[in-house]
Amino acid sequence: MTGKVVNMLPKKQAIVQIGNQKLRAQLDASLTSGEHYLMQVKQINNNSVLKVISDRPLSSTENIIKVLKAVDKSPTALNISMVQQLINRG
Repeated sequence: MTGKVVNMLPKKQAIVQIGNQKLRAQLDASLTSGEHYLMQVKQINNNSVLKVISDRPLSSTENIIKVLKAVDKSPTALNISMVQQLINRG
């Protein structure tokens, strides 16, 4: 899923918006406020953890292709289009 960094906070934390939900997240990657990133949600000890799949903003086709390859998906026109639609929806 895609997440948008809404606001950077002290101590490597940020407010991240996923769909209509906003949540406070601990950052392990260097992210930029206002940018969209592809994230994977994992369940660890009854806590949801967001793993950033790409620490580069998802704003170019080149970056989308890199992300698709990182998750073992072919960079077909359909897959690229689907990721772009997810980004646009925020």
